Amino acid sequence: MDVSTNTAALDILLQNLEARQPKSLLVYNLVMNLKQKKWDGTQVFVYDVTDRTCTVVCLCPTGYTGTDSHTVWYTYVYSEDADKLKSLLDTIRLGERLQGSVVTFPSLNDILAQTVTEYLHEHGYIIQRSYKLRLFARYLDKDIVEKMKLQSPPLPTGYTMAPLKPHHAELVIANATVQISLKFVKWLIERFPSVAIYDPNREPVAWSLLLPNGEPGLGYTRPEYRNKKFAQIRSVEFMYRLYHAGYNGVILSTTLDNTAMLKVFEKYPNLTPIGLVQSIIYETLSTQKLTKL
Repeated sequence: MDVSTNTAALDILLQNLEARQPKSLLVYNLVMNLKQKKWDGTQVFVYDVTDRTCTVVCLCPTGYTGTDSHTVWYTYVYSEDADKLKSLLDTIRLGERLQGSVVTFPSLNDILAQTVTEYLHEHGYIIQRSYKLRLFARYLDKDIVEKMKLQSPPLPTGYTMAPLKPHHAELVIANATVQISLKFVKWLIERFPSVAIYDPNREPVAWSLLLPNGEPGLGYTRPEYRNKKFAQIRSVEFMYRLYHAGYNGVILSTTLDNTAMLKVFEKYPNLTPIGLVQSIIYETLSTQKLTKL
C-alpha cells in the first residue's frame, strides 16, 4: 500500500512508528519529513497500515552521484518480520521501480540485509559496497537542549553562528569524506536545518547539516580551529536548532573501528544504543560501468 499522499494513513503510521522507537526513529523522521513536504518524491509503502509492528519501505531519491551521471536512491526499511518485508518488496515491484539505478540501504539488520540482498539479486543487482555501523538515538527535549546551551563555551569575539547558504555547497563538498553531488548538498541546505560558525570575515569555519533521515552529517571543522571547542559549540547549537525545528530525536552513527567517536558518544546525555546495522550499496552491471567512468 502506497501511503505517500494519504495524510490519515501517514498519521497512523507515525503513531505506530513512534511506539517502536528507538529502532524505528530513522523511518519515523523520514515519514515526518514527507508529511511536512520537505522531501519531494519520497514514496512510502506499508505492508498493512493497521499492523502496529510496522513493515515499511521508504524509497527516497537523492538525485545524483558525485558525477551527476545516474540516479541514486536511498531506501530505508523498518520491519520486524522478514517474510512481510519480502512480500512488500514483491508487491511494490521494487526492482522495476529502481530501473537499474544505484540503490543504498543505509540501515539493515543482518536478517533484513539477507532478505533485501536475495530479492535484489533476483533482479540483477550485486553488492557494490557494504560496511557495518553502530547506531544511537539521541533524544531531544527542552530541558536537555536548554542545559546544553547554557553550558556551551562562548564563541571568540567576532565569530557568529547562522545556517549555511546554498552557495556554501561547494565548500561542504570540498571537505566531505564521501562522494556526493553539488545539487544534493544545495538541496539539503535549502530544505533542512544546518548551522555554521562564521569567522569575522563571514566565512564558515565549522558546520553541520541534517540528512533527510534525521541524521547529522557532513560535519566539518577547519584544522586550525580543532581542539578549540568549535566542534562542541557547533554540535550544541545544532541540537538546539533541531529541537526548535520540531525534531524530538536524531540518529547518530559511526563505524565499528571509530573508537574516538564512540568515546565522544559516551559523553552525550540522553543517548540510547540501537545496535549494529549494515549499510549496503547495490548496483547493476550497467550502473557499475557508469561509476567507473
